[in-house]
Amino acid sequence: MRRGGVSAPPFDSLNVGLSSGDDPEAVAENRRRVAKQLGFETPPVFAHQVHGTHAVVVDNPDAMVGDADALITDRPGVLLGVLGADCPGVALVAPEARVVAVVHAGWRGVAGGIVDAALDRLASEFQLQPDAFLASMGPGISRARYEVSDEVADAIRRALRKPGNDVFRASRPGHTYVDLHRALASQLTSRGVGLFGWLNTCTFDTDATWFSHRRDGPRTGRHGLFAGWLP
Repeated sequence: MRRGGVSAPPFDSLNVGLSSGDDPEAVAENRRRVAKQLGFETPPVFAHQVHGTHAVVVDNPDAMVGDADALITDRPGVLLGVLGADCPGVALVAPEARVVAVVHAGWRGVAGGIVDAALDRLASEFQLQPDAFLASMGPGISRARYEVSDEVADAIRRALRKPGNDVFRASRPGHTYVDLHRALASQLTSRGVGLFGWLNTCTFDTDATWFSHRRDGPRTGRHGLFAGWLP
């Protein structure tokens, strides 16, 4: 949610992203508040998100991460975060192995296979198969508000092993409405991940609660999806 921080408009108030022009000191304070509220002693670890398919393992709370769109840890006290302002975030949790991952997944991540990349890194690093994980998703833009070109829709469609009829809906010529949540759910369940659910709210339609790049343009804040094991 976007409330409870110190950022001034148009980033008001709990903006945890640095990329859109907010005061860095305000963002740092917002991140500290999030960590404290969740029971962590240090601020969350973020990557520089590039809409790619790189997954990084984080082994300490002071880690400096470069370009990546998925973060993974099994270390207590490390809080991971991904940013969004329409793109859903995905949390993957292996309760028995005590491994967590967070994934940033806009349309490029869905089309490029960021979910597969995260699951493959989890398998190689921790010898964990997808069925060891439960997944949940944060807020994102709804299908009714997410109109894309047919080329983008086709790229997403090609990335889905079992595309359901509820992912896509016809729009005006040359365009398609896409449900990113359901596209991600299709990718997760086709790999055997247990789907815990998602926050079924539209970032575009809830201006008092969530940031939205499509609604407000580039000068808006970023909310976060966070996961970690308490120390």
